[in-house]
Amino acid sequence: MVQHENKGGFTQVEQVGENESGNILDNLLSRMEQYANNLEALVEERTSDYLEEKKKCEELLYQLLPK
Repeated sequence: MVQHENKGGFTQVEQVGENESGNILDNLLSRMEQYANNLEALVEERTSDYLEEKKKCEELLYQLLPK
Protein backbone atom coordinates (compact mmCIF):
# COMPACT_ATOMS: atom_id res chain seq x y z
CA MET A 1 0.00 0.00 0.00
CA VAL A 2 1.31 3.45 -0.98
CA GLN A 3 -0.02 6.68 0.48
CA HIS A 4 0.12 9.95 -1.48
CA GLU A 5 -0.68 13.48 -0.27
CA ASN A 6 -2.01 15.84 -2.92
CA LYS A 7 -2.17 19.65 -2.91
CA GLY A 8 -5.76 19.74 -1.68
CA GLY A 9 -4.82 18.07 1.59
CA PHE A 10 -6.62 14.86 0.75
CA THR A 11 -4.78 11.62 1.26
CA GLN A 12 -5.10 8.99 -1.42
CA VAL A 13 -4.26 5.38 -0.70
CA GLU A 14 -3.71 3.06 -3.60
CA GLN A 15 -3.00 -0.63 -3.73
CA VAL A 16 0.20 -1.47 -5.58
CA GLY A 17 0.71 -5.00 -6.81
CA GLU A 18 1.55 -7.14 -9.76
CA ASN A 19 -2.06 -8.32 -10.16
CA GLU A 20 -3.59 -4.85 -10.44
CA SER A 21 -6.93 -5.09 -12.24
CA GLY A 22 -7.79 -2.88 -15.21
CA ASN A 23 -5.34 -1.13 -17.38
CA ILE A 24 -3.38 2.05 -16.87
CA LEU A 25 -5.57 4.12 -19.20
CA ASP A 26 -8.76 3.14 -17.37
CA ASN A 27 -7.17 4.02 -14.04
CA LEU A 28 -5.92 7.34 -15.39
CA LEU A 29 -9.32 8.26 -16.83
CA SER A 30 -11.01 7.32 -13.58
CA ARG A 31 -8.64 9.47 -11.55
CA MET A 32 -9.06 12.38 -13.96
CA GLU A 33 -12.84 12.12 -13.65
CA GLN A 34 -12.62 12.06 -9.84
CA TYR A 35 -10.29 15.06 -9.93
CA ALA A 36 -12.64 16.99 -12.25
CA ASN A 37 -15.63 16.20 -10.04
CA ASN A 38 -13.70 17.34 -6.98
CA LEU A 39 -12.73 20.59 -8.71
CA GLU A 40 -16.33 21.22 -9.76
CA ALA A 41 -17.50 20.76 -6.16
CA LEU A 42 -14.81 23.13 -4.90
CA VAL A 43 -15.72 25.78 -7.48
CA GLU A 44 -19.40 25.48 -6.58
CA GLU A 45 -18.66 25.78 -2.85
CA ARG A 46 -16.33 28.74 -3.23
CA THR A 47 -18.68 30.51 -5.64
CA SER A 48 -21.48 30.13 -3.11
CA ASP A 49 -19.24 31.51 -0.35
CA TYR A 50 -18.22 34.42 -2.58
CA LEU A 51 -21.82 35.33 -3.45
CA GLU A 52 -22.81 35.20 0.22
CA GLU A 53 -19.96 37.54 1.20
CA LYS A 54 -20.73 39.83 -1.73
CA LYS A 55 -24.33 40.12 -0.56
CA LYS A 56 -23.18 40.97 2.98
CA CYS A 57 -20.81 43.64 1.65
CA GLU A 58 -23.52 45.20 -0.53
CA GLU A 59 -25.94 45.30 2.40
CA LEU A 60 -23.32 46.97 4.56
CA LEU A 61 -22.50 49.47 1.82
CA TYR A 62 -26.17 50.40 1.41
CA GLN A 63 -26.42 50.95 5.18
CA LEU A 64 -23.44 53.32 5.08
CA LEU A 65 -24.52 55.34 2.05
CA PRO A 66 -26.60 58.47 2.70
CA LYS A 67 -30.25 58.18 1.80
